[in-house]
Amino acid sequence: MKDKSHRGEQGAFGSLSAADGKNGQTERSLFWNKKYLFLMAAQAVSNLGDWLYILALFVLIGFRWHATPLVISGMMLALTAPMAVLGPFTGVLADKWNRTTLMLVSNLVMAGLVAVIPWLPSKWMLFGVLVLVGIFESLFNPAEAGKLKEIVSDNHMKKAVSINSSITQLAKVVGPGLSGVIVATLGSASAFWLDSLSFIVSSLFLPFTGFQSQTDGLHNSSTAKNQSAADGITEEKPQEGAGKRFVAGLQHIRRVRMLFAGTLILTVALLLIQLTDAQIVTLIRLVPDASSGLLGLIMALSGGGALLGALLVNVIKWKSASGIMAVGVLGCGVGLGGSALLVAFAHATGHITAVWMATIIGTALLVGVCAAFIFVPFQTMAQRSTPSHLTGRVFGTIGSLTTAAALVGPALGGVIVSILGAIAGFLITSATLLMLGASIFVTRRWLEGTDASANSSITQ
Repeated sequence: MKDKSHRGEQGAFGSLSAADGKNGQTERSLFWNKKYLFLMAAQAVSNLGDWLYILALFVLIGFRWHATPLVISGMMLALTAPMAVLGPFTGVLADKWNRTTLMLVSNLVMAGLVAVIPWLPSKWMLFGVLVLVGIFESLFNPAEAGKLKEIVSDNHMKKAVSINSSITQLAKVVGPGLSGVIVATLGSASAFWLDSLSFIVSSLFLPFTGFQSQTDGLHNSSTAKNQSAADGITEEKPQEGAGKRFVAGLQHIRRVRMLFAGTLILTVALLLIQLTDAQIVTLIRLVPDASSGLLGLIMALSGGGALLGALLVNVIKWKSASGIMAVGVLGCGVGLGGSALLVAFAHATGHITAVWMATIIGTALLVGVCAAFIFVPFQTMAQRSTPSHLTGRVFGTIGSLTTAAALVGPALGGVIVSILGAIAGFLITSATLLMLGASIFVTRRWLEGTDASANSSITQ
């Protein structure tokens, strides 16, 4: 849930000045940046705690309270909706207030909120707490992103973001499995308290990022703009409204056929995957003697598959973005449909076997790998198809569309699963993904069109 991807260090290392922390990186490795190392430590602790907490939520809502699919979808929306709605406003606050202070306050408040969840008497009170967590999360994330810009130089930014993303995926692999063991042995309350502790431990690292004044960043920004003007370089106008940025981004996306098709594919695929993602606990409840350990195993394997898929995409030289995205969509369809059929078989026979376990492991890995096949090639293709002066507009538009899909998907999935059942809901999603993937594969040459050069050799 949280994307704790950027943290750092300043005050305790007096010999490392602000200039050394950022400008000095031109000669030194990223790992000489002690601020960035503290950032990574904070991220690793926080992300691991997050996945303990997410699985515990599913166990509490799905297994202890036996909540309906609509309630489970509502739980996910309570967490994500505040971040989607308040993001543009909290980003402004992160630019005006001291970022380290904002992160510390947000972390400590969220630690208190998560700690009280085991004592909440009803799911409606839980939803209220989750909304508050989402609000403070929406304050934390833009401050964290801005902090990364303060402590990492531009020539190391790509590597820094890649490392942060890898830590997030590794936490998704380790966290659910570890949470399954903790919940099974110590109870779900312990997972919430450990996540609360992770907020506190993460906060201990934050003072080492330094309490750099935002005026320093404004001065650097002004200097950069003056230099750009002297060089005859024009930049995007920061005063441009969100609506105009969205329209400008959409106009460029429509001009590039593969970019337009890829954005549509990504949005629809994300919507379909989100239909079932929040309902995985509803499906697993149908397995005889289902436990939180099985749910944690499936979530961990899915995260491991995503990490493996990202590595494969970067190693293998694919011919086109549309081709690998088609494979990803088809694979997700096969994996989700296979999972539903396996659960239906276990539900009908009343038991599971070693072969069943091996097969469900395979489907979880397949879904993770193929999800990476959709998202990673698209991001690379979109970067290459977009001029630098339009990057903010284009990726802002793509972000708006995917956020909408991430909000609509769980809500729609809750309705479908409530009416038709979990197995039917998963099978419908699977069939739709298979049809979408087949359509992409058949039309891939047309989709690439004159943009083939922008889409080929995506791993070069």
